[in-house]
Amino acid sequence: MSLDYYNAKEKHWVSPRLILVYYEDLLKIYGDNFYKDEFKKVLEAKTVAIALLGVHKGSGIQFFMQIPKSINSSPDIITMNLKEYPDKPVQMETQDIEVVEYGENSDEDLATFLIKEKLSPVQSKKAYDEKTIIMCRITKNIVGVDNQALHNEIKKINPKPIVYLTGPIFGRKGFYRLVRVWPILDSYVEIDVRKEAINYPYPDSCLFGLGMGKKINFGKTKLPLPTPYEVFELNEEKLRNKFNPIL
Repeated sequence: MSLDYYNAKEKHWVSPRLILVYYEDLLKIYGDNFYKDEFKKVLEAKTVAIALLGVHKGSGIQFFMQIPKSINSSPDIITMNLKEYPDKPVQMETQDIEVVEYGENSDEDLATFLIKEKLSPVQSKKAYDEKTIIMCRITKNIVGVDNQALHNEIKKINPKPIVYLTGPIFGRKGFYRLVRVWPILDSYVEIDVRKEAINYPYPDSCLFGLGMGKKINFGKTKLPLPTPYEVFELNEEKLRNKFNPIL
């Protein structure tokens, strides 16, 4: 996998918990402006962070995140986990995440929307490989999703990327859902964001060199946390000048 879009050694990998804390911090500063294009990556990172809380709840795997520099770059988010092997050093395994929103302005059914936007090699704008995860954030207030029927529709085109559905559970503040619908259909995971964020393991930020031992060890040195602007690749001065938030 190419290393062009993330910095393995010099940029911090951060936890989903820190992403959510920094999301709230920036939301307090920028208010309604937070939903403009400049903050697109922040919103996408929030979606992925909540999903990773669900993955950790179900599997115990600890993930970290990085956000690419360009607003329009692909992938939207990079996630990473460390894996131990008996016969070689700890390996860093990365995943490319593409976030797509199925919202109130989406007139098509969910299967048609996903196939057209991200999965069809003919209709979608880009062909994704089997290492890419399509994270579909459902913000449209719909009664429910027939996950088995959706899986069956996706199966007709047999796409390469992995597909997850996530989004808020309407009527239950702070609760989200997560389910993988392709290439296999997983059990539905319910995420209490506050509870799972508190339970998420530390550290919240880490850097890695070229060499690793055979055991995962984050060490005892406490690194200074990167700022929200560093994490989300935001230009603080430009944003403050443009939106003139209350300081």
